[in-house]
Amino acid sequence: MTVTKNALCLAVAAAIAIPAATASNAAADGFYFTESFGVSRASNEGAQYMSEGLAIRLAAGIRRRQWAVELWGGLANESSLAYEPAPQPGYDCIDCGGYYGNNAGVAGVGIDVKYIVPLVPHLEGYVRGGLSHGYGSGALDGYEGRGLGGGVGLQLKGKVSALGLLWAPLFFVPWGPKITGALYVDNGIDFFRLNRAGDATVDAQFNTVRFGVTLGSDF
Repeated sequence: MTVTKNALCLAVAAAIAIPAATASNAAADGFYFTESFGVSRASNEGAQYMSEGLAIRLAAGIRRRQWAVELWGGLANESSLAYEPAPQPGYDCIDCGGYYGNNAGVAGVGIDVKYIVPLVPHLEGYVRGGLSHGYGSGALDGYEGRGLGGGVGLQLKGKVSALGLLWAPLFFVPWGPKITGALYVDNGIDFFRLNRAGDATVDAQFNTVRFGVTLGSDF
């Protein structure tokens, strides 16, 4: 059901984006850096190792009018599951109350392409998609493999003072040179096919909501 909802969001966003972009003459060109934090829920075979966990992403990008390209790295999911009794030897005791757990995570690096659409002044929507490579840890240590991802988002942006790079509250003062800043929310899906020599393939999908901040010359 979650996958269906996300796919529907992508389709609706794309349908809105095409006429909106045609009507807009806004142009933006520049470099930017972004970081975001959120919650990721594992599904498919990955749900055997992880549940709902932390998601982090750092990225650097360049924008040319309605298009942007980002190189990113981060944590797709880091979480644990508890069992009673232990499903196999070697699982850690949780509070020594008869429950046993394993920790697992998947980190990744990748490249995304964004199509960005001005909606109202200072507010933009976007659709993104790209390729990645994932690396397992914990119970998935030694697993790695290719990935695909996509998502939709909204960003609220404007000009802020570059003095905020020294101390965050200074972003809101009227002095100093200006840079572009934005707050955004992103709803995405990441899929990884992870392999380890001698073991079965693990297909892991993560449905993620992240909140972030972006700073740059323009984006």
